Amino acid sequence: MRLRFFHLLLAFFPLAATFAAEPKGATHVFFLIGETEYGTATTLPTFAKAELEPRGLSSTFSILPDSGTEEFPNFDAIKDADLLLVSVRRHAPPKAQMDAIRACVAAGKPVVGIRTATHAFGKRKGETEGAWETFDMDVFGGHYDNHYGREPQVFAKLAPRAEAHPILHGFAWAEFAVPSHLYKYPKLAPTVTRLLDARMRGRSEIEPLAWTNVVGNRRAFYTSMGAREDFEVPQFRRLLLNGIHWALDLPIPK
Repeated sequence: MRLRFFHLLLAFFPLAATFAAEPKGATHVFFLIGETEYGTATTLPTFAKAELEPRGLSSTFSILPDSGTEEFPNFDAIKDADLLLVSVRRHAPPKAQMDAIRACVAAGKPVVGIRTATHAFGKRKGETEGAWETFDMDVFGGHYDNHYGREPQVFAKLAPRAEAHPILHGFAWAEFAVPSHLYKYPKLAPTVTRLLDARMRGRSEIEPLAWTNVVGNRRAFYTSMGAREDFEVPQFRRLLLNGIHWALDLPIPK
C-alpha cells in the first residue's frame, strides 16, 4: 500500500511542476519593428526569448517585410498589448494602423523605444500624409536632430542625480563604451528624467543617451542605443530589460 502511494506521488510531482511553470495571464509586449539599418528584426526577438520570456513576459512581433512596405503584418495583437515597443524608422502605416497606435498611446499604455523610435513615423521624401511627425515629443519628450556620424568613439555614464532611478538598479554603471554612433537631442521636455549621458572621444558635446518620460499615467522609456552591436553590450541589455519592467510598473529583475 505504501509503495503504491509513493508511486502516485512520483507521478503527481512532475505534473504539478508543469502546471506551476505555466504563466497565467502573462504580460504582453507588442514589438513594432520597421527598420533595415540596425537589424532589430533579429536582435529584438532574440532578446525577448532570452530575457523576457523566462521572466513571464509574452511577446508578439509585427515586422515589416521590407523597407518599401508601410502596412505592418500581425498587427491586430496591438489591441491586447500591455506595452508597445517601437523600433521603426520613418514609416507611415495605413490610417487604421496609425489610429490603433495613437489609441494605444492615448489609453496610457507604456511605450519603450530604441534607436530610431524617435523618428519612427516621420515623413520620408515625397510623402504628404499618414505620418506622426510629433511622435518623438508627444511620447518620449525628445527632439531628434540627426547624428554625429560613425567616427568618434562614444562613452556612456550616469546622468547627474540618476543613480537612484529604478531602471539603473542591479548594475554597476561605471562609464562604458557604446559601439553605435551618437544621436543629437538638443532639447528634452520638462517631464523627462535623464538616466544616461554620452560623450565622444576628442569632442566636448554631451548628449542624453537614455531617459524616461512620464505624462499623466503613461510611462515611456527611450534609449538611442539599439544597433546590432549594442546588443552585445551587457549594460545595454540590462538597461532595456529594466526599462521594460519599469514602464510596465513591474519589479526590476534582480
